[in-house]
Amino acid sequence: MTNQLKMPLDGNGINILRQYGPAIKEVLKYKYECSIDVLGIDSAMGQDFAQSRNQPMAAEKRFSIQLKGREVSVWKADLTSFHTEAVVNAANENLQHIGGLALALCVAGGSDIQSDSDTYIKSNGALKTGDAVIGHSGCLPYLKIIHAVGPRLSPSPHRSDVLNAEPKLRKTVENILFKAEENKFKSVAIPALSSGLFNFPVDKCADIIVDTVRKYIEWGYHRGSQCEIFLVNNDEPTVKEMERACRQAFGRTNAPVSQAVRSKTNTSGAKTSQTPLTVHTGNVHLTLRQGNIQEQVTDVIVNTTGENLCLSNGEVSKAILKKAGSIMQEEIDKKYKIAKKSLPLVLKTNSYGLGCKEVYHTLVPVKGVDRAGEILYNAIQECLKMAYAERHKSIAFPAIGTGHLGFTKQEVAQIMTKAVEESAKKMQTKMEVDFVIHPPENDTFMAFEAKIRGLQGQSSPGSDTGLSRGFDEQNTSAAPEVRMSSASIEANEEAKRWLEELLRCSGTATVNNNFIQYLGVEELHQLNSGAAPATWIEEFFEMGCAKIKVQAESPKDVIVHVLKAETMLCAVQKEFARGVKAHMPMLPTRGSMSDAASIDPGDREHKFKEQGLTIQRILPVDNAALMEVFELKKKQLGSSSPPLRMYQRIPAQFCSRLKDIGFQREYAPPYAPKYGEGIYFSGSVRGAVDLWREQSHQDVYQYYVEAQVLTGKSTPGKRDLIMPPPVGDDPLVRFDSLSGGTDISVIFNGHQALPECIIICKSYDVV
Repeated sequence: MTNQLKMPLDGNGINILRQYGPAIKEVLKYKYECSIDVLGIDSAMGQDFAQSRNQPMAAEKRFSIQLKGREVSVWKADLTSFHTEAVVNAANENLQHIGGLALALCVAGGSDIQSDSDTYIKSNGALKTGDAVIGHSGCLPYLKIIHAVGPRLSPSPHRSDVLNAEPKLRKTVENILFKAEENKFKSVAIPALSSGLFNFPVDKCADIIVDTVRKYIEWGYHRGSQCEIFLVNNDEPTVKEMERACRQAFGRTNAPVSQAVRSKTNTSGAKTSQTPLTVHTGNVHLTLRQGNIQEQVTDVIVNTTGENLCLSNGEVSKAILKKAGSIMQEEIDKKYKIAKKSLPLVLKTNSYGLGCKEVYHTLVPVKGVDRAGEILYNAIQECLKMAYAERHKSIAFPAIGTGHLGFTKQEVAQIMTKAVEESAKKMQTKMEVDFVIHPPENDTFMAFEAKIRGLQGQSSPGSDTGLSRGFDEQNTSAAPEVRMSSASIEANEEAKRWLEELLRCSGTATVNNNFIQYLGVEELHQLNSGAAPATWIEEFFEMGCAKIKVQAESPKDVIVHVLKAETMLCAVQKEFARGVKAHMPMLPTRGSMSDAASIDPGDREHKFKEQGLTIQRILPVDNAALMEVFELKKKQLGSSSPPLRMYQRIPAQFCSRLKDIGFQREYAPPYAPKYGEGIYFSGSVRGAVDLWREQSHQDVYQYYVEAQVLTGKSTPGKRDLIMPPPVGDDPLVRFDSLSGGTDISVIFNGHQALPECIIICKSYDVV
């Protein structure tokens, strides 16, 4: 049975869900086994991270050169939304994406990326330095991710360490390029591998990557593919190093490309390049860029021709004909000239020498003809309709009508942009749409840019004209909300509480989880990386629990780092669980907080009522693997004393983990662990309530585990003991547990306790 719970969203919640939806979804799924759907906003769950930002980073080209028929370029851009077929992830050997670019891609692309990586490692084992493998791209706008493992150096490495690592970095880049061309990708985006958390000096890193790319192309390593290579980073120092390395390697034949440069010519008279601009409308990813239409590698290239069907007329048509070859004109003559009086609005031909799959030729009259503007609008829509019907993923348009057809640049920009916006409403799958402006035509580029930026700025809830809408077309009449679904009512409410607290973040938030102690130096460094100057992140231990406190001037900065921490902790706990299961005699039964088979409270009801608690439900824990290891432990201890029935209180986020792999000391440390650093139990409900009283504010419900506990030979405990003391002189013979008075027992091996049921309660004052 699936339970659902609805949670309304205000304006702040809408923005947060748009921006961080995939990460939130993944965290709630792991912590509470709760799935969420967001209704009433267009970018709810499944759209990539950068696409749903209020102000996405504009991709900025800094350098470009044509080398043996392919482009090599340097970009400052966000790799979670860059326009390319494949993106490279700077991965570690175990493909655990818990820091740096790897974490950013997982946050943007959802849990499928990590799940796919886990499956690969399970089947093939860990990667080695230099390896590159193809992975699932989740809901990122790429065909695939290439996970590549660069060399790892120590902080402040010696020169000899860098020299020894250079061949490994070269091998990594070569393997990336081999993989890209082996999979016939038309383009690949490569970051500055190893220069971040792996401590490779960024200047040397840039030199090696650029030199490897140059040799790969010039020495003919490639296998016939013409994959474009984009060197992409989002921080200014790295981008500058990549640009420097390219200018040294390839010469200064290209003028710098800068968003700040808007004049038609530079001092040498050469034309400048304009910065590509990307916006989103529904499932359409619309990019304005400079380039030659005949050089595009989209699925479809759009051409325009007159009623005489002669491709030698018009600059665009002539360029396409020259690249494709005369056979394209022959196909048009054969298929369409005999039906001149009943020609469709768009003619379709094969691509021949072009880099696309098909060419659509529009029949648009000159501006003076009646309804010429409407015909141009309909032609654009028809091209999009045909491409969508034929399941094409990308289409490139020139600025149709700005030449001999007589339309002004502003008219064409208005008509084409509006046609794309309206067509996007009918598309249920993603499509890349490019407006490609011939490089000398800066005025045309700026006319399109003004129109697109104007529409981008109109995006608001319920807008009918904004290019980036705030609400789904099907839900404009419904209030935005989150719908939570899980196997239990309690899981939904815990997920709701967690999300409400996240949305209420102001200047401070705290993450409570003892698995924080398992975060390594690399993860903690990544947690602090990218923090704004006024952001303060502290790891500390308080009230028996490890915590991470985030303080920042901006609530957005707080949310970013809380989600980074929660995502890291999910990965750490998954790895921890794998290690526990590897030492169990049989595969555990995966537990969940289910509504099935609730146990009758019986005499337990009175015990909890005495402590001001009312029992909501009692869920059985039925796990054959846990039972088997418990029985083995009982034989090992060899004690004639029967197990004791005892209680432990645990946070909601560990209920499913307990049912899966049993008791762990990280789940429920008491406020004052004065009898040792182990797993605590109380022999009474009252003792459990007192022992974990400080948890009362954390959960919607209170969760008590009733268990059989093997205490064996016990001795009084004391603070800071990390294991029981020796029984006598032999240090290998130790007590089985520690005691705290008559009511508390502390064990140090989770197999000494068998969970039998989870008792879900509410305090009288919150019932």
